[in-house]
Amino acid sequence: MLTQRCNSYYLREEDGLYTSSSLIPLIYSGLLEQSPWQQLLVTLREVMASDVAAITLRTGSQHLSPMIIWDREQPLTQNQISQAQADHARLLGDDPLNQLLRQSGDIFILEEVIERDALEASDFYQCLMKPYGIEHQIGMCFAEPSGWVCTIGLMRGGERSAFNSTDKEILLELLPHLEKSLAVLARLKHSEVECSVFEQALDKLGLGVILLDRHAEVVDCNEVAKNMLRKHESLTILNNRLFSQRDKEALDKSIQEAIAASDSHPAIPYIQPVRLSAGFEELGLLIRSIDTALYQSDKSPKVIVYLSNPMRDNVLSTQLIRCLFGLTDTEAHVVMLLCNGFTLSEVALKLDVAENTARVYSKRIFAKLGVGRQVELVRMVLGSVALLA
Repeated sequence: MLTQRCNSYYLREEDGLYTSSSLIPLIYSGLLEQSPWQQLLVTLREVMASDVAAITLRTGSQHLSPMIIWDREQPLTQNQISQAQADHARLLGDDPLNQLLRQSGDIFILEEVIERDALEASDFYQCLMKPYGIEHQIGMCFAEPSGWVCTIGLMRGGERSAFNSTDKEILLELLPHLEKSLAVLARLKHSEVECSVFEQALDKLGLGVILLDRHAEVVDCNEVAKNMLRKHESLTILNNRLFSQRDKEALDKSIQEAIAASDSHPAIPYIQPVRLSAGFEELGLLIRSIDTALYQSDKSPKVIVYLSNPMRDNVLSTQLIRCLFGLTDTEAHVVMLLCNGFTLSEVALKLDVAENTARVYSKRIFAKLGVGRQVELVRMVLGSVALLA
């Protein structure tokens, strides 16, 4: 049996259940959209002959507001959207369906959970349903193991019929796909946070990172690397490739060798340092192959290029040094200056004290930290987590 819901979408009955070839692919492709499942909601609203379709996403944290993605047949003005969002946040606890949608697979029709007279007397109906012409609702909950929970809702105006058991069956058929898709979304967002944390650590250490594919084209580049490239004429990105006018042959050779090492079966580790000179400033490069055995494509990263500037100042936090090593504010300031390459006489000038006073501070610091020379002090501090502050 075929049931037509709109001009171009059909639901067919198979073994007593309804399926939709139009909806399931959109559940998974929706993970790549800026607002997840936006196109799914458009299609689902049309297939289910509804006026509004919405997904409310909660990440499991009580401190974060839920993310609401929706589609309406009749778009709202920005003022209406703002008012609806404010009213929804205020009256969420009074939503008859929301109170019951707690576990994955919970599904209810509005008329099943509240009498019509009680509904029309509620603030939820008066503020969030009636003003927007909503009379009928159906809602379903889907979740994933790490704690992310979504509710999907469909709404119809009074000129349409109420939702029924057939509509429930359609949503329940989508349930396993929605659960899997939500689990993938949670994992993707978790990975994005991890990548952001690692990238921030590299930024703090002053390491530039550039990823190249098998064609030696730039796949990605962190902010530190971009800043270094802006300041150093010895290296630049030209036509989406790393280019060095003075050392082009050596740079290209190292990159091609790294690509070949990554393409080997099994992959061969390749590490090659390259130093580019630009006046009084030097830029250090470390070219390294990436083992991509489980991820092979023309655009997959094959080579990682680390950039560092040996001449840059190490930016340290005085407060962090004080806490890490049990120093006074002045002693921590002296340590910071010494680690940034200042001599004792220059430290004295910075602190506006006699050089002998600066020497007394340094001896006191050496005693507290158990070191005997400035080089040992610098090694200790730069080997700690102070650089990550």
